[in-house]
Amino acid sequence: MNQAGEDKKLQEQLREEMDPVKFSEEMQADVLRRAHAKSLSWWNREIRIPAPVAAAVLLLLIAIPLYGWQQAHSMQANMAADTLGKGAEQEERIIVSTAGVFYASQLEGEDR
Repeated sequence: MNQAGEDKKLQEQLREEMDPVKFSEEMQADVLRRAHAKSLSWWNREIRIPAPVAAAVLLLLIAIPLYGWQQAHSMQANMAADTLGKGAEQEERIIVSTAGVFYASQLEGEDR
């Protein structure tokens, strides 16, 4: 019985504290009117993306970096094979310019 009395006391206290916060009829009508109004803004729309489209986008987001990694890995392997073909004892020179950092073998065929 003691618990029930405390609950009623807290409930009454809450009602007293929330009394000034109640919406008037005019405020309630305004909120409902805005909620049911057709919104022309793109941001206020609900967008549903079909599962196949979402799966395709997700697949692309995974496949593109994997493809780039594979290309970089194969290019690195090709460069390593070229270096071994020229001779393991030959050391590759690095050239630093304003355009970037290059191996000398990359710039051999270009006019300076």
